[in-house]
Amino acid sequence: MISLNKNIFSSQEKSKGNASTKFGHEIMEDLSIFTMKSDLANLSKPDIENPQNKQVSEKVQIKTNISQIPQKESSSPFLSQNPPAEEKKGEVKPAEKIKKEANWEKVILAGIVCFLLLAFGAGGYYYWISREKKQAGETTIELPPPPKEELITFSIENPNYLPLDIDNSDSTKIKETIKKYVTKVSDSGSLTPVEFIVTDLKNNPIGFSAFASKIGINFSQELISALNTELKFSLFIYNDNQKTRLGLAIDSLDDYKLKKALFQEEADLVKELEPLFLDVPHNSEVKNFSSSSYENTEIRFNNLTPFGELTVDYAIFQNKLVVGTTKITIRSIIDYMKSHSQTNSSPSTLNGSGTTTETN
Repeated sequence: MISLNKNIFSSQEKSKGNASTKFGHEIMEDLSIFTMKSDLANLSKPDIENPQNKQVSEKVQIKTNISQIPQKESSSPFLSQNPPAEEKKGEVKPAEKIKKEANWEKVILAGIVCFLLLAFGAGGYYYWISREKKQAGETTIELPPPPKEELITFSIENPNYLPLDIDNSDSTKIKETIKKYVTKVSDSGSLTPVEFIVTDLKNNPIGFSAFASKIGINFSQELISALNTELKFSLFIYNDNQKTRLGLAIDSLDDYKLKKALFQEEADLVKELEPLFLDVPHNSEVKNFSSSSYENTEIRFNNLTPFGELTVDYAIFQNKLVVGTTKITIRSIIDYMKSHSQTNSSPSTLNGSGTTTETN
């Protein structure tokens, strides 16, 4: 195989050499032979217009072209041993230029795709959030408005109703309800005791026995038996020098028996009436009761604070046990009871119906 290739290449080279020689002879037959003498003479005296110079120039050009023809004919990719000319420094090859342009196009295309993806993502997220809010708004259950604060109105001339959910209340709930009425009376600035008839939610009067067991007033059985605890009783609220205090008026069954039972129970009376203090701090030390007189009525009292802001005062007046938690409170209740006859003591409702003077 190797020797065959060598023979082929040698025959090709010989044919090419014969062709070049033949072509050279054909050209040389057509050319005239010139000597250098006339050329040197013309070069010493150059004259552009000289036809001879012009003719010499044309002949030189023809020679140059003739010398280049065999080189072009003999050129071959297999025989060429001259390395390609070195590229100029900094000159970018066309292939690399096309490659760079393609890379930039890819970068720009990738940027556009990323931007579109972000735009679609943001749009989808906004749509999802809007739909969620819309669905949440549609499924939101509208809660009823908070109940309005109970409007408490009362009369300073006639008894008022104080309704309690007596069946579902304990001492704490009853005292919280009473404190609301205490605040209203305090804000009114009333100078006279305000009378309340304690009732159930249907405005039926509640007996003292049921009220006492719920709020925590634990009288002895001897004392309870001397009182009419099944009928209505009165709860008084009074402003005593900007300190609002409570009082009671309970019907008596037997004044003598009641007085005896109270005297025997004085040692425990402060503890038993403590729910009426409405959490006012006091001295719980057991002290003896003292006596005073007002409107020809004996009043037994026990001061629970140094300046008399809280006391236990009681008296039997008009066949009733009257209790006050300050000296002025019990005296004001006695004055109120004297000025009100039993015939015009029908209770007024909380909305003020049947009242002559009303204070909010």
